Amino acid sequence: MGKVYHFSKNAVLGTLVLAVTALATIIALSVAYHKERANNQSKPGNGASGTSSTSAPPTTPFTPKVPWDYYRLPKGLKPESYNVNLWPRLKPNSDGLYIFTGNSTVVFRCLKDTDLIIIHANKLNFTNFKGMHAKLSSHHEEAVPALQKSWLTARTEYLVVQLQSKLKAGAMYALHTEFMGELADDLEGFYRSEYLENGLKKIVATSQMQPTYARQAFPCFDEPAMKAIFNITIIHDPDTVALSNGKEKSHGVPVKVTTFEPTEKMSTYLLAFIVSDFISIESSTSNISIRIWARRTAIDNRQGDYALNVTKPILQFYEKYYSSNYPLSKSDQIALPDFNAGAMENWGLVTYRETALLYDPMLSSTENKEKVTNVIAHELAHMWFGNLVTLHWWNDLWLNEGFASYVEYLGADYAEPTWNIKDNNILNDVQKVLAIDALASSHPLSRKEEEVSKPAEISEMFNSISYNKGAAVLRMLSEFLTEPVFARGLSSYLNTFAFKNTVYTDLWDHLQQAVDNTPGLDIPRSVSEIMNRWTLQMGFPVVTVDTQTGTVTQKHFLLDPDSVVGRPSQFNYTWFIPIKWMKNGVDQQQYWLLDKTVSGEEWVLANTNVSGFFRVNYDLDNWGRLLSQLNTNHQVSHVHGFWFLRANILYGIVVSLLVSAKTEIKKVYCLNYTKFSLGRGTTKSFFCKSENMQVLSQVTFREIQVLDQVENLSLNMKS
Repeated sequence: MGKVYHFSKNAVLGTLVLAVTALATIIALSVAYHKERANNQSKPGNGASGTSSTSAPPTTPFTPKVPWDYYRLPKGLKPESYNVNLWPRLKPNSDGLYIFTGNSTVVFRCLKDTDLIIIHANKLNFTNFKGMHAKLSSHHEEAVPALQKSWLTARTEYLVVQLQSKLKAGAMYALHTEFMGELADDLEGFYRSEYLENGLKKIVATSQMQPTYARQAFPCFDEPAMKAIFNITIIHDPDTVALSNGKEKSHGVPVKVTTFEPTEKMSTYLLAFIVSDFISIESSTSNISIRIWARRTAIDNRQGDYALNVTKPILQFYEKYYSSNYPLSKSDQIALPDFNAGAMENWGLVTYRETALLYDPMLSSTENKEKVTNVIAHELAHMWFGNLVTLHWWNDLWLNEGFASYVEYLGADYAEPTWNIKDNNILNDVQKVLAIDALASSHPLSRKEEEVSKPAEISEMFNSISYNKGAAVLRMLSEFLTEPVFARGLSSYLNTFAFKNTVYTDLWDHLQQAVDNTPGLDIPRSVSEIMNRWTLQMGFPVVTVDTQTGTVTQKHFLLDPDSVVGRPSQFNYTWFIPIKWMKNGVDQQQYWLLDKTVSGEEWVLANTNVSGFFRVNYDLDNWGRLLSQLNTNHQVSHVHGFWFLRANILYGIVVSLLVSAKTEIKKVYCLNYTKFSLGRGTTKSFFCKSENMQVLSQVTFREIQVLDQVENLSLNMKS
């Protein structure tokens, strides 16, 4: 049961503005899509006349022939631990380059006999050992094959070692390499960040390993499922501090040699190491050291205080929510002047843009404060979901990022309970991604592994579908299971697979166990049967409720109804849809796909609190009754997040009437404000630009009446 919301006229007016803005976004996307399609249709070869053009010659697809041609590692070797020593130089060498040197020894287990060692390495210059890039030794007493040759592959980013005889299954070996790399300013791998302080240029050596950049720092088995323990040592100048995932253990002179506690078993993309002259502030819980690191001036100006204060309650909330203790002994968070992502969940050493971690109590806005809270809550959510339990491969990235994007609102709400921050989930995630997922070019949350193998394909997965739709779909799942059942399933999942890798079906299995152990909880299909339709096919449905006939239907919602969906679906683009609804202001029992008759003279509102990831359309009479209710009493009691239902009411009226409901109106790029009043003010300047105009087919008198009610409602809210 959601909270009861009462909103002022100003709040409602703001929501109306957001609704029109969202509509403008959708129509803008539709305009862009139409123009792109028109351009494509005018090209030769598409059956349209046009001037001739020169097309690029077809390229021959690359066909892998040998193991090192494939982007995925062979299954024959699995790492157990690494010893990595790195020495970043924070001053340029005689060639003007910033470099780092290092060595690494990886201990790995052979799972099946093989005469090949294939390990990731990129942009590293190796020291030769008798003409070879590496040295191989036995970890115990096994015989060690001699090295025949070694080489680097640019396309797949491997170091390949060919052996004269085979490694034996079950045996343990150690591969040692020594190398040099550039501390470039490309924001990848082990890189250089620069900033000015008191007119002086300062250098920070820092890192960003996700998704495929650890291989630029040292040779490694750079896949999420290749978890191992990492023993890190950093050599650095005495006036700097070194940080990594584990706690510092020891220091040396005249240069500092900082060693760190061995990490827990973890993936390479979660590694981090930093050398800087930053300082920190610190607090602690009963067993966790919490530190905020930043430039000295930022710390001196107390810009890290808020982050320090909010971290503790967020960690405490997650420990309770997951029913699992924070798995590390420390939580370092550092604000970097140069950072590509908003933040990165490196285990025990989270990196942030300065604007995502620092809050200046004298200058920063409330919005900045909210952003800091949300980003910290997002990254700390990953300490369990993503770090403790990690995806097997990047095709399931949505499970990591979608989950963190959902529960960040829960963690932030616990830390700042007066903000009602959970309401922002609807605006920031659900509404944002509905417009994107309505395109025929969208993609499912979970993709086949073979679709995501190259580094570029992996990077493409970091998008709004993975983050925002993932959050919206998991929120819907939590809503129909109830939050306590959802949390119990998560706890079971996390404790079962701690320090391991999973696929999305493992989560469905543990949520199903939680359902089965909850008396009175009834869902029409298994968790996997329901959720597979939301994760394995793209898009979402529009549910149409006709209160005159009692019929309820669903259809794949497309921004352009004429667009062709090229991606087939095993479910034929139908969904099992959980419906929360109300009738005449009274909540009704949740049911699936509105399988009850909902006719009558009372208004009906479906998808209350926008709990489901779908749109709703009604017959015109019900739209009219909804608008009449808004005009009569817009502060309706017991309406869960009523004014946040802009997708279903104001937003939905225009989209549904002018795009979905009338088959004659295929595209609406301009609201004809000379015929009816919607389109005044700022929206008129967008909707009615000459380049955006398109035909507006016959609109019925009833539709004009409803649209006029929307305009009148918005005008009345101003008074």
